[in-house]
Amino acid sequence: DTVCCSGLHHMQEIRAIESAYKLPNKNIVPIGYSLLDQIIERAKEYSKPQKIKNQNYEIVLIAPSWGTEGLIESGIGENLVQQLIRLGYKVILRPHPQTIKFAKAEIDKIVNYHKKNPNFIFEDSVVNQDSFYNSDLMISDWSGAAIEYAFGLHKPIIFCDIAKKINNPNYQDIDIEPLEVLIRKKIGIIWNTKSPISEVIDQCKKISKKELHNLCHQHVFNIGSADITFSYFLKEFYCRK
Repeated sequence: DTVCCSGLHHMQEIRAIESAYKLPNKNIVPIGYSLLDQIIERAKEYSKPQKIKNQNYEIVLIAPSWGTEGLIESGIGENLVQQLIRLGYKVILRPHPQTIKFAKAEIDKIVNYHKKNPNFIFEDSVVNQDSFYNSDLMISDWSGAAIEYAFGLHKPIIFCDIAKKINNPNYQDIDIEPLEVLIRKKIGIIWNTKSPISEVIDQCKKISKKELHNLCHQHVFNIGSADITFSYFLKEFYCRK
């Protein structure tokens, strides 16, 4: 009966769902996003001001979602890694745990081909987030991690233009464009997967850190204070009881 929301989009979706399905109104609490706050705070330990200021991209993080149409499962990832390494970039491949589980053959093919290349790093766990901070830009598909990367670190994203990953086939029952769709062209560049990746990387330089900072504050409540906001809510909630 109570939902703590990270942004206005959550509140709007909940109210629309209640209306569409004739559900009782929930108590909606604007809290924020604790994980995003942690990413922002930890980023202070990984400062590369001069490099980011000049936008000389050197390290590319590939961090896609999972599914049959995903970046790795579709075979696009194999060609992408080869392109980037030929262009002189250091590449970090960080697949989703479900991809490691269900698309092991595709991953093994990439890893075995590049395992002796010092410019290729394979991360088989999403627990360690060092690659978030050490990389200069991310290439993804429909992964939620891309939004955390852009909002928390103010670094650009390249989104592969592949089929949407739809977990809820009834999502269009409410007439609201999902944030994952709405935000793509604002925080990154859409890559058609056919044109040279070098051209798309150059376009990323048009996206400013200030623009990403402003978008973060526009879409997420209580940046930097989600935990304390939630603790105040709990205290007030139990005092009322």
